[in-house]
Amino acid sequence: MATPAMVVRWIAGKISRMARKLSIEVYVLLKTCGAVFALFGGLWAGNLYVILCTISLVDLFSNILAIVLLRNFWHAPLSLNRTLISLGLNFIEFTAWFAGLYLHFDALRFGSASVTDSFSAYYFSVITSATIGYGDIVPTFDGRKLVVIEAFCSFIFLAVVVTYVIGSLGQPNDNASQEE
Repeated sequence: MATPAMVVRWIAGKISRMARKLSIEVYVLLKTCGAVFALFGGLWAGNLYVILCTISLVDLFSNILAIVLLRNFWHAPLSLNRTLISLGLNFIEFTAWFAGLYLHFDALRFGSASVTDSFSAYYFSVITSATIGYGDIVPTFDGRKLVVIEAFCSFIFLAVVVTYVIGSLGQPNDNASQEE
């Protein structure tokens, strides 16, 4: 399955290893900005939002799973710190996409009122992903399906981050000047 991130990685990799690493970092930054813009810009109300969100989430999770599963095939990161920053941006991105889905499907309630503002939906999404769950904002009956999916994605994300960090401990980074 070719996702946009894999296409970016492949095309930039034809130039150099450094170009591939930098292009993926820029791609992650742009996707995160796009998710936040879509949420706070009100694009979640449109019908194409669900399609864009689905493609983006599949792209995000297939890419972060590939980081772990293809670790022995791909070169070590140029910088563990830069990779962790990218993973932090991935967290912001996927919680923003889910917040928009909650709004799109009118899936959140604060008391008896629907949650319609982006910040409250994002707050709920982060609290859900962090598995805290204060209970001030609650999902509707149908919204619980999204909560289950987001919680599952959060567990995958956490497992990938922990696996990646532990797997990187004690391993020297490839020299940044080396080319494939």
